[in-house]
Amino acid sequence: MRNHDLHGKNISMLHMPNGTTWIAPAYDAVPQTHLDSGGKMALAINHKYLHAALTIDDLVAEGEAWKVRSPRAVITSALEAVDLFVRTENFVENACAGLQHDVSRFTRNLLDGRATGDGE
Repeated sequence: MRNHDLHGKNISMLHMPNGTTWIAPAYDAVPQTHLDSGGKMALAINHKYLHAALTIDDLVAEGEAWKVRSPRAVITSALEAVDLFVRTENFVENACAGLQHDVSRFTRNLLDGRATGDGE
């Protein structure tokens, strides 16, 4: 999706009454592949700003830095949900050309242990 608008104010943590912490559902997610940003995001993930270089290990390391419990399980579950959604839902007719394909490829790459940009 290349949400290059990702920054600290677009990520929230939910602190549940039972003491668990969850990453809030995505919001303010804007696919920006059509904008000239050089592939850089506004927020580094595991000290990386280049979207195409991100791996699931980077996402897990970021989760660990935030003290997310079982970050690999949380991230894998989220990626699997995105993968299912992309395969079963129809994107809106006027979405960016190739958006569904890109989201699918990025998600599969992460789940398979590759960088999001592999196969670009």
